[in-house]
Amino acid sequence: LQSEKGYHDRVEAREAYRDAVRFGLGGQKKTFPLSVLFDYLEGLKQDIERSLEELYTEYDGIIPTFFTYKVTDHTVATTSGETPVRVKPRSFAKRALPPFLEAPARLLKAGFSPERLHDMHERIRTSDIHDDELDMFKTSACLDGESHEIGRIRAFTKGWLERESNFLHMTYKYLLGLLQAGLHEEFFTMMKKNLVCFMDPAVYGRSTLENSSFLATSNNPDKGTHGRGFFARLSGSTIEGLNMWSVMMAGPRPFRIEDGELVLRFAPVLEGSFFKTDGTVSFTFRKKTTVTYVNPARKNTYDEGRIERIVLERPGETITRQGDAVRGRLAEEARNGSFKRITAYIK
Repeated sequence: LQSEKGYHDRVEAREAYRDAVRFGLGGQKKTFPLSVLFDYLEGLKQDIERSLEELYTEYDGIIPTFFTYKVTDHTVATTSGETPVRVKPRSFAKRALPPFLEAPARLLKAGFSPERLHDMHERIRTSDIHDDELDMFKTSACLDGESHEIGRIRAFTKGWLERESNFLHMTYKYLLGLLQAGLHEEFFTMMKKNLVCFMDPAVYGRSTLENSSFLATSNNPDKGTHGRGFFARLSGSTIEGLNMWSVMMAGPRPFRIEDGELVLRFAPVLEGSFFKTDGTVSFTFRKKTTVTYVNPARKNTYDEGRIERIVLERPGETITRQGDAVRGRLAEEARNGSFKRITAYIK
């Protein structure tokens, strides 16, 4: 009971502190024009972009994820006899840890230069982050030269758990970044090796309809584990897989407002090989509507094929619209699931 009371006391004290400093340490609310906020955010954006450019150049195209700082100079603040009891650091030496996949995956979503992102991807594929034997990505390059001070990741066996393995949540985050950055050729090349649904079940060691926490990579000392998935995982990698699927099938933003009205504009990102031999592919849109793309030439929809006509069907009514968009009332009805089938014809 005393422990429970102590917990609630801490929570109350924390919330009281947050309320007290919500509008500044002085507790005073301040008002300023939005232009001040916009100017600040624009300046912050420019600083971040400049820092990313500098990191990109300094670290040969693969920006670092983690840094360590070692004290290089200090003064003794107080002493007790011959034993220093408190010191004041005066300078630090910064050092980047070996490359991790995390920072590049995040950079893919940051609106960085497409040319630079393509270059970064190629550098990653020729770096130690990439497992050449399995054609998969690892969480990081080799950490043998690091001490245990960098944390638990150093304590794991190579190619196991979070250390230099194909940690599926991280790999899927990177693949999603490639798709969102518009690096479509790179995405489709890598997805066929790194999405679980395309893996060989005999190697993966479990159903390819089920994600894993991680896959053991070829640097693991046990060769029998290479490419095998361990521990079922239904969180991060599953969400990123669904995100990739939705972008591929409907586009990154199927609904939008244009000229004051709602617009439904399908923009699938599909390689030609994803279409069946009859040139069609279908998916369920917003739980109720079957959307079918008809692409007789089986063109890549991201660089060749364009939607030229959309047909909407519901009991007793068929509506045809030219072009790649449905607007206004029809878009609202499509969003509400009024149509049983929507067919988009690709030229």
